[in-house]
Amino acid sequence: MKRIGLILLSIIFIFLVFILAKTVTFSSNQLLVGPVPAIDIDEASIGRLQKALRLKTISYENASDFDSTGFEAFNTLLTGN
Repeated sequence: MKRIGLILLSIIFIFLVFILAKTVTFSSNQLLVGPVPAIDIDEASIGRLQKALRLKTISYENASDFDSTGFEAFNTLLTGN
């Protein structure tokens, strides 16, 4: 029984040493990227986004609860008709 415990303890020790070694030798592969320049967004685009966010486009599992008016208004907003 002591032998099994010693083997398990040895395996845990080796695993911890491995994890510690990997942690110490870890190097990041992340690229250094500069900031993206800001783009100008016109007021009309902001207004369309605000209208789109206000539309109730909720889809229910039960078909009798489904209201298509929000989806139709969203489609109209997207197509510009």
